[in-house]
Amino acid sequence: PRDRYLDLQQRDILHDHLQLVGLEETEGSIRTTCDDRDLIWLLLHTGLRLEEALHLKWNSVDFSNERFTVFDTKNNRDHTLPMTENTKLMFERRVSEGGQYVFASPLGKLKPMTASKTFTRVSEEVGFVFTAHDLRRTVATVAADRGYDINSIGAVLNHSRQGVTEGYIQRTQPRLKQILQDIEAGLF
Repeated sequence: PRDRYLDLQQRDILHDHLQLVGLEETEGSIRTTCDDRDLIWLLLHTGLRLEEALHLKWNSVDFSNERFTVFDTKNNRDHTLPMTENTKLMFERRVSEGGQYVFASPLGKLKPMTASKTFTRVSEEVGFVFTAHDLRRTVATVAADRGYDINSIGAVLNHSRQGVTEGYIQRTQPRLKQILQDIEAGLF
């Protein structure tokens, strides 16, 4: 359904589940991989489309300026987002894995992972079904709940500008960072 998103209870369950991934005492009981965890974490904190996240390359992650850029987006506009503390920690955790892609294929570091079973695997473990696009709708819903208008939410999601006036308003990194931080504050 196009109206499905994760409510607060589901987000809390997902958050608790993702916190357990990679801990020694849970090995064997959780099938979610660290790749799954980090991908879902990035999607849930940024509203990126699945393909945008999967094709994110390390050369477009700028740690010194704390931002990253997604190329080849649906609307053909590069999308630069600031890192929040949560996304920065996720990138720092992954940088040691090497390869060209932030989410490299386990079969070879020169290709992105596919995430073909990620959402099925994690959905089974958390007890409810969700997709990558449900996470995108969740980001938009949380932003709306936090009081942001359609234009601000559209800026985070990299939606095309609709009106002439909106074309004059620049989407600045400090504004986007504030919106993303507010979304994070409202997620869990």
